[in-house]
Amino acid sequence: MLDFMLDLERVLKVWPDNTKWNILQIAAQTNAHPPLVVDFLTEGLAKQVEIHDPLSFNEVSRAHAIMMERKNGEIELRRQREQQAINKAVEALNATMEKVRIMGAAKNWRGAYKTLSYFFGVNSQRLPHVEVVQVADECLRLGTKAGINFQEMSQWFTRGLRALTMIPSQETITDALDFFDAYGEVFLDGAPLHGDQYLTTHLLALKPKAMEFDLMPRLNQVASQLGLTSVIDVVI
Repeated sequence: MLDFMLDLERVLKVWPDNTKWNILQIAAQTNAHPPLVVDFLTEGLAKQVEIHDPLSFNEVSRAHAIMMERKNGEIELRRQREQQAINKAVEALNATMEKVRIMGAAKNWRGAYKTLSYFFGVNSQRLPHVEVVQVADECLRLGTKAGINFQEMSQWFTRGLRALTMIPSQETITDALDFFDAYGEVFLDGAPLHGDQYLTTHLLALKPKAMEFDLMPRLNQVASQLGLTSVIDVVI
């Protein structure tokens, strides 16, 4: 249940305004089994919750706060352990980035890329979003110099975008658009598998948030620079 409580805490931070979700929708958002969600909310709200009952943010937030208080000791111990693991991973990243810097100075682009890529594969689950963006950014930079294939490069681009937009804000969506600006050309210059379609799909997915945060001029600018005129024409 602790995993679910921490996942629900994350979901509550991005719960859409004026939206109600039922048990199945909450379970999907938190990767939890519906019976667990039913038991949790029934206990937290002190009333029987049915699987298709629409629940508001306030109701779920109240249940979460009550259950967090009841299990405060367990949660605090869990968070301490997780923070220790995160700190260790960040320290290891800093050491790895120094190795990568030395390899880069020697123009060993492929070695530097492989070193950082391997590190991420081992530590990705313990890295905060900021560090995930840092790794994705560096792997795209190194991968470009090393001639890494389209499939791997697109995976790094997608990871970077996902980390940047995990908690949408004007700042994070601006950073995501800057990410397109910095690396979009990589997927257009001789890239196979329709790189323009790949970029268009991701930029269209970003368009609603760009509209929400009044960033459409910047999105249109990026789309125009990359020649993705269809993005500008699509009305959301």
